[in-house]
Amino acid sequence: MRRAVAAEASPGVQVNLQQNFAADTVPKLERIHVDVDALIAELDADDQ
Repeated sequence: MRRAVAAEASPGVQVNLQQNFAADTVPKLERIHVDVDALIAELDADDQ
C-alpha cells in the first residue's frame, strides 16, 4: 500500500505523508505507559 502511494506521489508529497504519519503516531506511543517490571513479572509467572 505504502509503496503504491509513493509511486503515485511526487517526492514532496511522499515526505509530507511520512511527516504526517510520524507527527500523528509518536504522541500516541508516548501516551502509552507500560509498567515494564509488572509485565516481566507477569510473563515469568506464566512460564512457571
